[in-house]
Amino acid sequence: MRYCCGISAHTTRISDAAVGPDFHKRGHGFACHARLWYFLPLCYRNHQQDQEMNIEDFRDYCLSMDGVTEKTPFGKFARRYDSILVFYVLDHMFCFVDMDDFTSVTVKSTPDEVDEIRMVHSSVSNPINRSLHHWIQLNLNGDISNSEIYTLVKRAYYIVKAKYTGKTK
Repeated sequence: MRYCCGISAHTTRISDAAVGPDFHKRGHGFACHARLWYFLPLCYRNHQQDQEMNIEDFRDYCLSMDGVTEKTPFGKFARRYDSILVFYVLDHMFCFVDMDDFTSVTVKSTPDEVDEIRMVHSSVSNPINRSLHHWIQLNLNGDISNSEIYTLVKRAYYIVKAKYTGKTK
């Protein structure tokens, strides 16, 4: 079974009309659905040759999502955390990186998805905030492609946005 996002074993064939005829030639004929069904456009759009990820492009990607802000809030607790850049949606964290040592990305996730990601990938580690239940650190230049990292960042954004969006009565 092939994994597109590395998270779900449930797959479905993407039609040539949806992605173009070259998509399947590149070997990406399957895409995850179920819990991640709304990430398919991002998922197949980002299946291109991965280049080394840099902090500027990553920051631009995060800030391109609706309502995202950034802060460096941890320096007031310990000077060594001055370089931790945190991305927020609705005033709640969904992702953070170390600007001085951009070797990993830490994202919010669900407990089940954290377990699934750990089972599928070896280049994950414990987040610096030590909240192992809801956060996972994705190490760059490992067995997780840049496109998968961007997909998981987008997933983290939607998890937080859905949790804190006001409910209609």
